[in-house]
Amino acid sequence: MSADNQLVKRLQSGSIKGIIFDFDGTLLDISEPLKNSIEEVYQDKNIDADTDTTIQEIGALMETIQGIPLPRIILQSYDMFKYISSLQSLSYFKKLEIATKIFSRYLTYAKEAPFFPGII
Repeated sequence: MSADNQLVKRLQSGSIKGIIFDFDGTLLDISEPLKNSIEEVYQDKNIDADTDTTIQEIGALMETIQGIPLPRIILQSYDMFKYISSLQSLSYFKKLEIATKIFSRYLTYAKEAPFFPGII
């Protein structure tokens, strides 16, 4: 029986009492999807930056903006980009383009993010 069928069967039987949605990396290890997304976009755009620092800055920003409606994020993005040191020399629209590409790739990679060890 496939994992999807097992889940449906457990949901129908009532043996699952709740479902937790993970939007901030508590259950799913999103570090690799984020790292891969940043590295690919920075390589494509020939941006030379310290990967660890960039991952920390973008990760912190993503954690801060989760749950905020997209229009509000866009309206506040000019100020938000101040926290990404590797993008400081770029124009606002270039920063917006890069952020959009990183987030798009991240969403694709995050679909395959593994659970942290010990998570059922």
